[in-house]
Amino acid sequence: MLKSITTTLICFTQLAFAFTWPENTAENVNLNQQHIDAAIEQIEAGEVGNIRSLIIVKDGQLITEKYFGNLGEKRPVYSVTKSVGSALLGIAKYKGANINTSDSIMSYFPQYNNISNYQQAQNITLHDLLTQRHGYNWDEWSTSFSNLTNPVNKMLRSGDWYKFTLQWPINQAPDQNFTYSTGHSSLMSPVLKHITNRDVYEFANTELFQPLGITDTHWELIDGGGSQGQGITQFPFGLEPLGFGLWLKPIDMAKFGELYRLSGVWQGSRLLDESWVDLSTQPYSNGMTDPDVFPDEFSGYGYQWWTVRLFDELGRGFDMYYADGYGRQYIFVLPDFNAVIVTTADDFFYDGPGIGTVLSSNLLLAFEFDDNLSIPITTDLNGSWYWPENSGQGINIEILNNGTQLWGYWYTYSPVNGSQRWFTLQGTIDGNQAEFDIISTSNGGFVVSEPPELTLWGTGTVFFESCLNGTFNFTSEVEASSGTIPLTRLTASTGSCLPNNKLITNKPYNLK
Repeated sequence: MLKSITTTLICFTQLAFAFTWPENTAENVNLNQQHIDAAIEQIEAGEVGNIRSLIIVKDGQLITEKYFGNLGEKRPVYSVTKSVGSALLGIAKYKGANINTSDSIMSYFPQYNNISNYQQAQNITLHDLLTQRHGYNWDEWSTSFSNLTNPVNKMLRSGDWYKFTLQWPINQAPDQNFTYSTGHSSLMSPVLKHITNRDVYEFANTELFQPLGITDTHWELIDGGGSQGQGITQFPFGLEPLGFGLWLKPIDMAKFGELYRLSGVWQGSRLLDESWVDLSTQPYSNGMTDPDVFPDEFSGYGYQWWTVRLFDELGRGFDMYYADGYGRQYIFVLPDFNAVIVTTADDFFYDGPGIGTVLSSNLLLAFEFDDNLSIPITTDLNGSWYWPENSGQGINIEILNNGTQLWGYWYTYSPVNGSQRWFTLQGTIDGNQAEFDIISTSNGGFVVSEPPELTLWGTGTVFFESCLNGTFNFTSEVEASSGTIPLTRLTASTGSCLPNNKLITNKPYNLK
């Protein structure tokens, strides 16, 4: 009888957490299916590495679920595990666990108070650990993961991974530089055990996987850098490592991304606090703090999540944060578009174009912008722009002084006699729009016998919907006229048009 009741309860629990994505078409959620189809063709053609899956969720609905050479089985997600680990700490905090990111990491490891560098380690906080700004002299990027000298492999061969990692040499004070370390991310496991007194896998299953309807998972580590797990399923102290090793289905990866997109709420129930999601997805390291690692201020690292701004081929910028695993396993969250994109790959020893190229050339083009949105005005927009329906109308612009000023000229016609005339444009830039004075010169020409007289003719603004299209507005009290001129890029084929999609280039699994 007891066995029957237990079986019934297990079945009821599984049914209670069952989840099936509602499906919809791309058109119904303002996505362009043609660009999605083009992305799939690009992947199938083998132009972008060995991508194995593509999942697109928009507005909480499944738009695309496509697999390439597989059926969507669970697979190792490698360092995506780190983002899951950060979430588990956030869940524990939300449920009342005694966790403070300002505390020293050693407060969570009283058993290691005799390590050789204990005094230095005491200065490192949990926040420093989560942001990878801990100060340890750890370098797992310079050598292959198949190389036994890689510190990750050294850790795996030690009897106590956590003592090994904590007493690794510290070469600088915390919060000075970004230093990526799978070993120190794995310290999240004993921290979680310490604050919850629960096993890592049990806690993950009960508090995260089951609520999300994720039922097929396990932990299995690579051994010596192989492309798949090779049977390492026993871990020190029985703690599954939260730095790597988790296996998930691509469709289940999307559920985890959606949880973060919804700021910690799933199916009406809160699993972790919104503030933890915000802390996790803001960059503490970026191109300003660590220019040797990150190419710009938008590329960075939060609490075990990466941040980036990617541009499509129209020059539109998309801010996103993402979980990133070795071999190109990704969960992209695009908050501004209520979207999650998941892609997995078997690109462990490949460094060519991949999902970053698919995003910029096709997938991001599928998203429709609000007509009122525009792109930042930068030197990428320098050059000539014309009115397609009136080739005698256009502007030429130059962005100066670190993107703060605009100079240029406007060629147009006189409304009186139809003769060609020229105006000079001089003004300032504020983000996505430039405002400027429109100045006329005597005789309306560039070459005159006397120095030209400069007269304020009117004012104007210009903004750009993409790096190929813009809008020029003008107003003149002198001639009591105003108008709007649509602009098309004239020098796109020869000038600088697209921003450089620079990404983290010294990562072994960078986004290309």
